[in-house]
Amino acid sequence: MQAAVLPEEIRWLLEDTEDFLAEGLRNESLSPGVRDHRDYILRGFQQLKASYIFLLECLPRKDNVFQTRQNNNGWKFL
Repeated sequence: MQAAVLPEEIRWLLEDTEDFLAEGLRNESLSPGVRDHRDYILRGFQQLKASYIFLLECLPRKDNVFQTRQNNNGWKFL
């Protein structure tokens, strides 16, 4: 199985979106429904990142093509 590499622009978009939801809306007065929806989306980001990191760690490494950042929850998978 070969993992697909996310294009850099997509990684930036995902990272910026996650940052906005987590940090940009942190001190906003959101209704309970909107807050729940935001938290649901953030959990989805965490699940996606965890699955991509898991896939990359399971792949055999050739010449260090696939590198994950240690202790970083960002979207930078290469």
